Amino acid sequence: MLRFVARMPVATSLAVLLHVIIIAALLLSFSWDRKKDGASMTAGVNQPIVEAVSVEQSVLEQHIERLRSQEEARKRELQQADERARQAHAARLEEEARLKAAQLEKERVRQEAEKERQRLEALRQEQAQAEQRRQQAEEEAARKMAEAQAIEERARQQEEEARRAAEEERAKAEQERRKAEEERRKAETERRQAEEERRRAEEERRKVEEERRKAEEEQRRAEEARRQAELQAQRRREAEARAAAEAELQRRLEAERASQLARARNEYIAAIRSRVTRNWARPTGVQQGWECEVTVTQMPGGQVLRVDVGRCQGDDLFRESVIRAVERSSPLPDPPLPEVFEREIQFTFRVE
Repeated sequence: MLRFVARMPVATSLAVLLHVIIIAALLLSFSWDRKKDGASMTAGVNQPIVEAVSVEQSVLEQHIERLRSQEEARKRELQQADERARQAHAARLEEEARLKAAQLEKERVRQEAEKERQRLEALRQEQAQAEQRRQQAEEEAARKMAEAQAIEERARQQEEEARRAAEEERAKAEQERRKAEEERRKAETERRQAEEERRRAEEERRKVEEERRKAEEEQRRAEEARRQAELQAQRRREAEARAAAEAELQRRLEAERASQLARARNEYIAAIRSRVTRNWARPTGVQQGWECEVTVTQMPGGQVLRVDVGRCQGDDLFRESVIRAVERSSPLPDPPLPEVFEREIQFTFRVE
């Protein structure tokens, strides 16, 4: 109730004044009814007063009805303005809630609350003044009808002021809504820019991570390749070492085999020479130290097929004796190893 009185002091004053006037008219009418049965002179004297009261009552009712209509119209307009202001305020509050700059918004809301408190204080002071005017109007209502016109004029002025105030509040709310919308768009743009920057930073981070991963992969591959190369090099060195060892062993085996074959061949040739020497009949006139280069062609069993004498120191008789000695030695001795067998054997026959 006090909030309603604070918001519409003029309407409250008019309502109270209207009730006072109605009560006064009822009292006058009741007083007139009591004196109606009195003296005719009194009745004659009171008749114009009754007519004046009736006319005044009709004018007053019309005036009251017009004031009521105006008051109701003003109430509706104030209610509509209040509803628009409330909706605008609610929209502004809702828009403010979505803004990121909460601290600035709190400060603005605090300032608006302070302004609202000051406005309510002014309204309370105006209400006190209106209450004082209402009390004065109750005291002077019976004798001053002109006060109603003054109140009506003040009501019209206050109504106009209220309308202007509501219009200003609506314009202010619209301006604040536009400002909030602009701030919201700005915040949305900044949010999008920040999101784009974040996305770019994330993309850059992913690229860096991918490059790092590729570098690590390349490093791992290079390390693996290096390890494989070292392993292959080690295997190659080991293989080369084994091959070298095997080659050395083969060389040694071949050398030993060659030496063995050489010894076996020397033994084989020495055995052939020894047999030929045993089968040689020394002719007369042969001197010590004579020698002939003999080439013998044989079969695998040692059978002599042919005997050739090359360079020879001595006469023909000595040469012929060597040939006959080789022929008498057939078959020749078996070789100590099959590998040393040769179809053609060369040796030097020397007279010891």
